[in-house]
Amino acid sequence: MVTSRTAACAVRITAGCSTFTGSAWRCPPEPRERGFAPKVRHLSYPVQVQGGLIFAYMGVDRDNPPPLPQYQALTDPTGQRSLEATRRYEYNWFNFIENGADPAHFSILHRADANDGTWRSWFFNFRDIPPFDAVETSYGMKVISRKPGPTAENEYVDEKSFALPSILQIGDTEFTHFKQPREALSAGSHNAHIMFVTPNDDKSFTLYTVNHYTGPDEKFFDKLAPSRKVETQAEKKNYDRRKFAPFRGSVRTEDIACQATQPLLDRRSEHLASSDRGVIMLRKLILDDIEAGRSGRQPRALASAVGNGAAVKIDSFTGLRAKGIA
Repeated sequence: MVTSRTAACAVRITAGCSTFTGSAWRCPPEPRERGFAPKVRHLSYPVQVQGGLIFAYMGVDRDNPPPLPQYQALTDPTGQRSLEATRRYEYNWFNFIENGADPAHFSILHRADANDGTWRSWFFNFRDIPPFDAVETSYGMKVISRKPGPTAENEYVDEKSFALPSILQIGDTEFTHFKQPREALSAGSHNAHIMFVTPNDDKSFTLYTVNHYTGPDEKFFDKLAPSRKVETQAEKKNYDRRKFAPFRGSVRTEDIACQATQPLLDRRSEHLASSDRGVIMLRKLILDDIEAGRSGRQPRALASAVGNGAAVKIDSFTGLRAKGIA
């Protein structure tokens, strides 16, 4: 992913000296005969375009970069695809990533009205928190929350996946924002909501988001757009100097307020419980991949993609399905 730091570098160099006019580079303050401008070289990276996003390889051996995994949500030629507004946040990217490995936070932090008509508010009801499993996958991991279905043979399922090195994908977007009868879940989710969490530095990151919808509604994204606008805070009083207040009532702002105010501490001082098993697994996978990189081995997700012809299918099923499917 092209980072803001790369873009800023391009702006500085272009504005500073080397301007392009016609077929020749020139530097207005410098005498043309000195030939200074042609000596200026801009740092560049090999890039590939996938699903409307530009991926830049910034590692060693730029003439022979590793293969770019082909993410199904970006490469599938069927359905509809939309890019959301790029968002930049002023806190560490890992606080955002860990949020996705902790499905219980939906019930505890967001605590929506279980009777508001949306499936997610019913499923993640604070008074009936669904149990979940943390499962390793070829691309990383996923957490699977479950509740009993209408018969003994099936169950309601919500999958959220983390793909190394820093990708989150969820599948409940259409059931979160639209009021639908619970019977609609029998067909399962149709929208893959994939987020590329791109660190800028230790204190900020940029979020690139793509939706891939394969359902029958031709106007799905028109209907979704109002609920996916860049988050805005409710009006606050003049005397209220708190940075994130008020934040209640919006899933995005509730997440940001909690993630951004969590300091980067030595994680060994935490008291993790069994309900933190998703977070524990996530940290282990990332540490394993860091060690793989240091020792010259291929990271997990890349090795899996290479072995599968570069294709990567990230799980994010939401809906009703037969019991026992991992």
